[in-house]
Amino acid sequence: MNLRTPFLASAILAALSLTACQETGSETREDVAKAQAKANEASAEARAEADRQVAKAQQEMQETNQQAAQDMSATNDAASEDVHEEHADLTREQADARYKVLVTDAEGAYKVAQEQCDALTGEQKDACETTAKAALDVSKAQAKAELERHEQSADAMESK
Repeated sequence: MNLRTPFLASAILAALSLTACQETGSETREDVAKAQAKANEASAEARAEADRQVAKAQQEMQETNQQAAQDMSATNDAASEDVHEEHADLTREQADARYKVLVTDAEGAYKVAQEQCDALTGEQKDACETTAKAALDVSKAQAKAELERHEQSADAMESK
């Protein structure tokens, strides 16, 4: 019996078991493409909803402006207050819509990154996942900070 045969069989078995735990490049590309498509779809839906929200708020603002113009002669102060309130509401709607889009984009990017991380193993995979999660957290924090700035601006408009 040749001594190399058991060693060769063990080496082949070890190589096969290692490759069974890791995605192939083709599988990774497919998973990344699926995640990217889902992220793009979610972003498009979030943008469409944001556009609807903003359009509705703009319509309400326009209607309030028209009503305020009609009421200006009779109740100038009240009409002006209404305009400030509607402008503040519009600012809040726009900020909320933008926040939702930014969070949806960040979550989509995170899902894509997770799929890319699946192609890695060991410490590289752990580092990839940590980096992806950190990027998600930063993006969400930035979106929240932007939302809060706009809300403060809207509050200032109402107090005029």
